[in-house]
Amino acid sequence: MEYRRITIRRLSNVPVSEFNEQQDDWFDLATVFATKIEDTGADEQYRSDEINGGVSTKFTIRWNSIAKTVNVRDRIFFRGDEYNIVSVREVQRNRLIEIEARGYIGS
Repeated sequence: MEYRRITIRRLSNVPVSEFNEQQDDWFDLATVFATKIEDTGADEQYRSDEINGGVSTKFTIRWNSIAKTVNVRDRIFFRGDEYNIVSVREVQRNRLIEIEARGYIGS
């Protein structure tokens, strides 16, 4: 079994001025080991004269107090690429969490 390190990122509103104006910013929620990584599909999309390739990937991580809060509004950072989380489910109660995420590679 091969272990890979992934970082789970969460969107947060951060005050950026003396008037407490809010700005959205991603912060690292947790860096964990993924015990299984498999690509589940790939496709290409054409948008405004660009070709964008996408890949769906499943990451399986150990359950813990932080991992149990992961949801579809979060992202995964893996090998220099960002993946939007599309589903999260418990595989074994309080033991493993399977995350399906979608990454895009623009050209």
